[in-house]
Formats: sequence, structure tokens, C-alpha cells
Amino acid sequence: MNYKPKLPIIHPNWPIIAALGRCLSRLVQSHPP
Repeated sequence: MNYKPKLPIIHPNWPIIAALGRCLSRLVQSHPP
């Protein structure tokens, strides 16, 4: 999954997306393929 949005404008939901990204990173690290 290459989800790297290149948006020059930060929308109001950015904090939520950042939190989700951190959670996903933790899940990936805790459960390697």
C-alpha cells in the first residue's frame, strides 16, 4: 500500500489521518509479513 497523499493543502481531517497512519505503522511493525 503506497498511500502518500501529496496535497499542498492540509484539510481539517489531517490529524485523524495522521493518527490512523501511526496506528497502521504500529500494526505493521507488530505484525510483520
